[in-house]
Amino acid sequence: MATLTRLSKWVALARIDPGVEIDLSVPSVGKIRGARQTVRQGESVIMVGRGSGLVKGVVLEVHPDFIFTSFIARAGDGGAPVLSDTGELIGILYGADVTKSYVVPIEPILRELDMQLLTE
Repeated sequence: MATLTRLSKWVALARIDPGVEIDLSVPSVGKIRGARQTVRQGESVIMVGRGSGLVKGVVLEVHPDFIFTSFIARAGDGGAPVLSDTGELIGILYGADVTKSYVVPIEPILRELDMQLLTE
């Protein structure tokens, strides 16, 4: 089904075996349409989390290592995809406090791991 390769204490990759079918869509959203390289303050975003389900918000701040958003994630949402309103992957939810959520941008992760996001 899949082969797991541990790259470090914090990173592991799963390689899907040939012939295994995968669904590249996000529940309530549809297929991811690629990875967004730039994000701007005020841009609309959506997240589909295990605890929150589908939530919408806006980008509050953009920093090299984090994007802060207005939606407040719930327990269990960590690792959820955060997408632009056009379905491009912006990042992965890291956590939240009472005023904002913290999103790790996807592009630096893909670059560091020399990977490409599957969209088909």
